Amino acid sequence: MYIPSLGFFYLLAVLLVWAYDSRWLRDPRAKAALMSFLGIWVGSLSWMTWNRCQIWKNTATLFAQALTDPTIKSPAPHNNVGVFYLNSDRPEESVSYFEESMKRDPTWDLPRQNSSVAYNNIGYRYAQKGDYASAAPYYKRALSLFPENEKANNNLKEILRSTGRLSN
Repeated sequence: MYIPSLGFFYLLAVLLVWAYDSRWLRDPRAKAALMSFLGIWVGSLSWMTWNRCQIWKNTATLFAQALTDPTIKSPAPHNNVGVFYLNSDRPEESVSYFEESMKRDPTWDLPRQNSSVAYNNIGYRYAQKGDYASAAPYYKRALSLFPENEKANNNLKEILRSTGRLSN
C-alpha cells in the first residue's frame, strides 16, 4: 500500500509547492496558515504511525492486538498466537490458543493439526527426560486430535517399545 501512495504524495507535494510560490498565496497569513495546517497534518500522521509501530513491534504484540479486537470473530488470531508460541519452543503456552481456535470453528482443521504438534512436543520434552509415563498421554492426545501425526505416532510407539508394552 505504501508504494502506490508515493505517486499521490508526490503530486500533493508539487501542488503545495506551486500553491506556496504562486500568486494564489500572496498574503503571508495564508502561507502561515498553510504551513500550520501541514505541520499539524504531518505531526498527526507521524503520531499515528508511531502508535501502529508499537503494535507491529514484534509478532507477539501484533497477534495480542488482534486478540483484543472484539470485531474479529475468526479463529485465525488464536491459531496464529499458538503457532508463534509453538515456534518459540513454548508448546505449553500454545495449546490454550489452539484450543480456543478450535472452539471458535470446530470445522477448521489447521488448529487441530497445530495443537497435535504442540502436544507431541510437550510429550517429547518428557520423553527426553526419561519420564515416559508423563509423555504417553501427550502423544495420545496429539493422535486423538490429528491421527495423521506421524511424529506423535512414532514417538508413542518408541516409548511403548522402550517400556516393553509394545513388541517389535
